[in-house]
Amino acid sequence: MKKLLFILLSMLLFSCRESKEKEMEFIPSKVMNLILIKNLPENDSILKLRIEKYLENNFPKDEVIYIYMYSYSTSYFIDNEEEKSGMMSSHFLSEYEKDFGIGQFFVEGRCPDQWGELRYYDKYGNFYEPDTIIGKCK
Repeated sequence: MKKLLFILLSMLLFSCRESKEKEMEFIPSKVMNLILIKNLPENDSILKLRIEKYLENNFPKDEVIYIYMYSYSTSYFIDNEEEKSGMMSSHFLSEYEKDFGIGQFFVEGRCPDQWGELRYYDKYGNFYEPDTIIGKCK
């Protein structure tokens, strides 16, 4: 009986640990127009809603913001600016677009008519058709 109770409690404890998803985290680069996202949800709809909410609350000042998944390769760009050429150039980052790229946010206009277009890369949508329009000034 004690063994059965121990097994049941162990299974319950293990399943609780497994079911907790890590919270999604937005990490803006300190030196580039780049936002890295850590702990992406499995559901693309949830990802898109959270990106939209993040951009509404943290409307970028730059004209183009690149949105990528956080990885060992992309984490370099949190504290380091892209090089003009070589391993860590913008060409290097664009090589990872297929595997780690999520999309781009284009800021348009100035207040009182400032707004932005969110365009997802192929894995998440059609880049040539804006997915979401976000207005800043109301």
